[in-house]
Amino acid sequence: MIESFDDYKGGAPGASGWSLDRQVFDWVIPWHDGAIQYFKEIGAWKPEHQAHNDALLKCQEILMTAWKQLVDQKISDDDAFAKAWMKARAEALTKADLQVVVADW
Repeated sequence: MIESFDDYKGGAPGASGWSLDRQVFDWVIPWHDGAIQYFKEIGAWKPEHQAHNDALLKCQEILMTAWKQLVDQKISDDDAFAKAWMKARAEALTKADLQVVVADW
C-alpha cells in the first residue's frame, strides 16, 4: 500500500490515509508484526515506536487477564458487570503502572 501509493492516491476519498507521512506509529492499538517489519525495512520504525507498541501489547494482556477473571465471577446484571469491569480494568492497569482513563459509568 505504501510503495504503490502514487498509483491509487486519487482513487478514493480515504486513500490519502495510506501515505507514509500520514501513519501514526504511536496510536491506540498495536501494530501487526508484519507491518512493523516492513516499516523497519524502510527506516520508518523507530525505537520509541517499538516501546509504545510493546506497552500496548502489555496493556492488552493485562486487560485480557482482568476480563477473564471478571467473566469467571458470572455477574448476571449488565449494570453491575459494567461497573465491575471499569473497576477491575482500572485496578489492573494501575497495578501494572499504566495510565488509564476511566469513564464514570
